[in-house]
Amino acid sequence: NGICTGGDFKINVTVNPPLNPNTIVSPVSCFEANDGSISIDIQGGIPPYSVLWTGPNNFTSKSENISNLKPGDYLLTITDNGGFPFTEKYTITEPQPISITTLSEKDVSCFGAADASISIEIAGGNGGYKYLWNKNNEFFSLERNISNLSPGLYSVAVSDKNNCGPAQMSYEITQPDPLTIK
Repeated sequence: NGICTGGDFKINVTVNPPLNPNTIVSPVSCFEANDGSISIDIQGGIPPYSVLWTGPNNFTSKSENISNLKPGDYLLTITDNGGFPFTEKYTITEPQPISITTLSEKDVSCFGAADASISIEIAGGNGGYKYLWNKNNEFFSLERNISNLSPGLYSVAVSDKNNCGPAQMSYEITQPDPLTIK
């Protein structure tokens, strides 16, 4: 009748959790610093694992953790002892360079006055900007915009919260000649 009988038996099936790289991606800290990193802590699958990273400019590594990375896409391939591959792309980013734009630069209006001003705008970097203004190579201010200026050479150095930069710009504030009566 096509029915086979036999004793009861038990089958144990082990299901390993899928591969999980538990990845931490750290971007490049400053423009062109090339200090990005990616670290992994592999869980799941069937150990041992083989790791292969590929990236920009023919980058390759078999280490789990990679560092001193340039911006770009990095492809991670993990193969476990069961032959099951895991592949994922990770992107290392970097901030733009810090740039200074002059919004206004007003010279002294009358000889001997101190009513000049300089207003700037900052872009790029990582935010949290710090300003260092000098007048004739001496400390002057930590503010973004400066006013009530007398004649002189003013320079600003701008860095960000990661101490990237500094971007620098100089301004010469002038005054008109004194009035003379003839």
